[in-house]
Amino acid sequence: MNAAIPFQTVNEAVAPRISEFELRAWAIQAQPGDVLEYHRGFLAIDRTPLGPPMSDEERSAIARTGAVAMRLASEGGVHLVQRRLGPGSCSYLAIARRRPRGSPACSAAVPRETATVPLEAAA
Repeated sequence: MNAAIPFQTVNEAVAPRISEFELRAWAIQAQPGDVLEYHRGFLAIDRTPLGPPMSDEERSAIARTGAVAMRLASEGGVHLVQRRLGPGSCSYLAIARRRPRGSPACSAAVPRETATVPLEAAA
């Protein structure tokens, strides 16, 4: 069956922005198969000055969230997928993976600021 599937454009449905901390918190508590949309738009462009108008702080936040998503994926905590919404617009999804029994959350889910400091450095 060939049927046209309507798509949403960026202006029709703007997803709330997810911060890097919200992504990390979700990754820690997510069950296998849970899905989180962490960005909507064109991530490679949105985090550069060529993207839509926004402040440098917003652009930097988008870049940090994307970097955390990539770290979570590289450590095996999530699958990253894109769902095309229309021309130049995708929904970027993180899908939680099953963790081996007894294994902690990915280290990417823990902010670097809270990482333990070696005793030698603390003295």
